[in-house]
Amino acid sequence: MPELPEVETITNELKRTLKGAAIEDAKFSRPKLIKGISYTTLRKDLKGKKIQKIERRAKYILLHLSGGKTLILHLGMTGRLLLHPQKEKGQVTNLKTKKKEPDRFVRGQFFLNKNRVLDFSDLRLFGRVYLMDTANIAQKDPIKKLGIDPLSKNFTYPLFAQQLRKRKGKVKVVLMDQTFLAGIGNIYSDEILFEARIYPLTLVQALKPPQAKALYSAIKKILKKGVRYRGTSDSDYFDLRGNIGSFQKHLRVYRQTGRPCPRPSTTLGTGPCKGTVKRMKVGGRSAHFCPSCQK
Repeated sequence: MPELPEVETITNELKRTLKGAAIEDAKFSRPKLIKGISYTTLRKDLKGKKIQKIERRAKYILLHLSGGKTLILHLGMTGRLLLHPQKEKGQVTNLKTKKKEPDRFVRGQFFLNKNRVLDFSDLRLFGRVYLMDTANIAQKDPIKKLGIDPLSKNFTYPLFAQQLRKRKGKVKVVLMDQTFLAGIGNIYSDEILFEARIYPLTLVQALKPPQAKALYSAIKKILKKGVRYRGTSDSDYFDLRGNIGSFQKHLRVYRQTGRPCPRPSTTLGTGPCKGTVKRMKVGGRSAHFCPSCQK
């Protein structure tokens, strides 16, 4: 699933390429992706609208339009956006051959001025498309229940510690709770906990102040690193042009089961950790960790 760094990468690309663009039409072969509004109404309300502002909230991409409307896109488990000329088909990079090939899972298209198309591709059909009044989006689902954004200026340690004290449960599960912190999923929760040296099953109410501070620092560090490397392309994620990200080259525990722990030294400074990356189920999701240095 695209997480905060992947959605941030796509949002930044959309800002550079689509601000001021006009939507001429929208066509969906799978209208079930559209929520809260009919397919017919979506097409009618989008025609002629200009994209005035683009932003990200958690894993949602918000395109604020003329006429007081906002188009909200959520990529679900396997969704992606591809921008290309109308005369061409959107292409993605084959992860094995590294060559571009046509995307086979386009479910919807937004036709733009200058003969451009923005494809909404989604293999498993868990993506969602909303069109709402801009003035009301903060008070309505899916936006109203989102927690604080870890990359926002408001994400300070005092606020994090205050909100953490209100939570109970396993730290891996709490990190992925979108009402607590918006945008973290399975990949980055694993990498964050490894960075902070915290065992995934640790109860948040049992975290000591130094651990909470380490967790806060790890959240900011890992997410910023994910954005810097343009996201993780380990299965379905590609950027707006169908290119892969590169954070998968820097993963230390996620899907590294059986490999030696990559930590260069233990907390005691006695040399490299000699542990092995393990995998277990936590809250119905896979957790990857080193049992030797995550306590």
